[in-house]
Amino acid sequence: MRFYVYAATLISAALLTTISLAQPATCPNPPVVDISTAQTPADVCVPAGFGGNPIAFFDDYSWRAFIAMVWPASTAQRGAPDSGAVLGGSGPRVFETFKSDWEVFQPNGGAPSDWNSFAGVNPCGAQTVGFDDLQLASFNRFGNLGQAGAGNLVGHLSRRIRLIPDI
Repeated sequence: MRFYVYAATLISAALLTTISLAQPATCPNPPVVDISTAQTPADVCVPAGFGGNPIAFFDDYSWRAFIAMVWPASTAQRGAPDSGAVLGGSGPRVFETFKSDWEVFQPNGGAPSDWNSFAGVNPCGAQTVGFDDLQLASFNRFGNLGQAGAGNLVGHLSRRIRLIPDI
């Protein structure tokens, strides 16, 4: 129990230090709503000397980060926004262009391909996987399924779940 209190204290101190040291030149109070940019903010912007509850500034950061993830993606770089697009534009979103777990964790400890490459073994055995392809797959039945905390993931529900055999 003391470990958790100690860890929480360290995290809180780090957050407070980050808030006080990483101040941009100006931070509007209250935060100004802006959905016109695809860039993720570098940090939470809390005005210098602000003495109240800073939750509105953290909320602002969270929404801006979310907007950056759902912005239309660049076709030239995985994980990058298309700066010429608008928020409601068509095409895959930035978060959809990140590497899938099966692209990073290759069978038998094989090295993943470069960030922009779609090369490597894929669980479906597809010959080609490319930009804007969505492949929901795993190399084994529960290989990418996890849960927070301890205990059996399926537990007492296993009697009610019909497992589809591997094909």
